[in-house]
Amino acid sequence: MQQVFGGQTYKLVDLYFQQSLWEDRFNCRLGRIAMGDEFLSSPLYWNYVNNGFDGNPVAIFKNVPGVTAYPNATWGIRARVRPVKEVYLMAGLFNNDPDVSESKNHGVDFSMRGPCFVIAETGYLRNREKGSGGLPGNYKFGAYYHNGDYDDLYRDGAGNSYVLSGNAPQTHHGNWGFYILLDQMIYREGGSDSEQGLTPFVSLLFAPDKDINPLPFFMNGGLVYKGSIPGRDRDIAAFGVIYGGFSDDLERYQEDAKVGVQRFELVLELNYNVEIVRWLHLIPDIQYVINPGGTGDISDALVLGFQLALNL
Repeated sequence: MQQVFGGQTYKLVDLYFQQSLWEDRFNCRLGRIAMGDEFLSSPLYWNYVNNGFDGNPVAIFKNVPGVTAYPNATWGIRARVRPVKEVYLMAGLFNNDPDVSESKNHGVDFSMRGPCFVIAETGYLRNREKGSGGLPGNYKFGAYYHNGDYDDLYRDGAGNSYVLSGNAPQTHHGNWGFYILLDQMIYREGGSDSEQGLTPFVSLLFAPDKDINPLPFFMNGGLVYKGSIPGRDRDIAAFGVIYGGFSDDLERYQEDAKVGVQRFELVLELNYNVEIVRWLHLIPDIQYVINPGGTGDISDALVLGFQLALNL
């Protein structure tokens, strides 16, 4: 799965009212917004091509259909409070109808048919203020709850209910999970405001109910180095690892159906962002996919590619 692509369509994405008060100690946004633009994000993720990093850690979209990220938006409200500049608390409430994001609706299906999705996040923004002098870092913790109905994971290839040992699959109401995002620069070149240096990061996503979540555990992590080559201060080298562990319930279904057993999928990515000029970037990219699809039925794959970015 590769980087964000809006599809062959035209679409309205953001349409909202925003109010900031008390020197941005309080900020509220109301309207058509995307969860992934507000929560579960880091600027480091945009250095990667694979969608397991880029934008947001992808597991939440697999476990909770209808959660939105660019280029999809839905009705929602987000409020953020900063008791001090380094700490924030943020919560959001979103309509969660998967049909709203279909390309045929072009982002103007303003209905509110879906259940609610609630998410909250708190973060410590270490040495992020200009002139702080220390090495910058981000430490975030969040949790979510989806007020919808979910069937057991026992399903056939067409998505129909699958009877296991004579028992029909159960329907569960509600789904929840939590996450931890960490990144911290550990080496800096230049002065206190320099962006050159090495930053490791990791994200951990947990969706404890294995009966309904295909990816109960998901993680990614890596190293990002800006200006690693002398004289190329704005180039960015990035290495990362993605791991997705599949649900044991999904694994049992696969065994009973006598097809490949889904256990995990692992992806390694290495790329280098070359700034040719300020408005033109070339990004050669190498990926190695271990256990594609998680079943073992497909051989490991080496993927070579590149991305060309033009900023007007």
